[in-house]
Amino acid sequence: ESLDALASLFSAGARLVTLTGPGGMGKTLLARVFAEQKAPELLGDASSWFCDLQAARGRDDMLRAVAEDLGVSMSGGAAADDLSAVAEELAGRGPCLILLDNFEQLVDSAADVVQSWLTAAPQARFLVTSQALLGLPGERVYELAPLDEESAVALFLERARELRYDFAPDEQGMDDIATVVRELDRIPLAIELAASRIRMLSTRQLRERLSSRFELLRSSGGASSDRSRTLRGAIEWSWQLLSVEEKHVLAQTTIFCGG
Repeated sequence: ESLDALASLFSAGARLVTLTGPGGMGKTLLARVFAEQKAPELLGDASSWFCDLQAARGRDDMLRAVAEDLGVSMSGGAAADDLSAVAEELAGRGPCLILLDNFEQLVDSAADVVQSWLTAAPQARFLVTSQALLGLPGERVYELAPLDEESAVALFLERARELRYDFAPDEQGMDDIATVVRELDRIPLAIELAASRIRMLSTRQLRERLSSRFELLRSSGGASSDRSRTLRGAIEWSWQLLSVEEKHVLAQTTIFCGG
């Protein structure tokens, strides 16, 4: 459904689509699968490029990251020269799809860079994953919502059976799993981290330990970035995007029972 929705936005003429939602929703995965499965239908033989901007902290970092992924040589001079070099490269490639992943920390400093590329390369299309919108003219938005409960339970079972092929919960176990995914707001990352504990904990134990979810929901794997290996890391990333004033206001709301 999400893949079709993104395809519809581009088919309707959108050149900049921002895929947004809280941390842990699966924005990066959806963008990658879209480029593999749907982009060829939209662009024919044109290519797609995936640019990971998680480590970028400003305009110059973004330019270097995108240039490297596109194979563009940086001049080492003024940033304006590098900006123009990437723009010229994009313009010369005709129809193409550029995926800019993890853009939220760059909205204030580099959104205008994307605008300049849209102007310079009229056949290029951009799919951006970001917790914050770019606010550019013509930007179309697709918000990735939490899984429905049936899909959330199915995800838990699939990941658990990757670790325990004989995992077959009884009726009580299924009730425990349903409670767990609801308590985790049906967020894919949190569900996957919870399911990874099924080798050590029963479904009942998992349910009972959710009060300590930040310590419980950690990944032992080393392939993922820190922010996607723990639930705390995903929330910390979002927290750091807030201004000092926003942090102060949000902290004050924690005194209210029930949130």
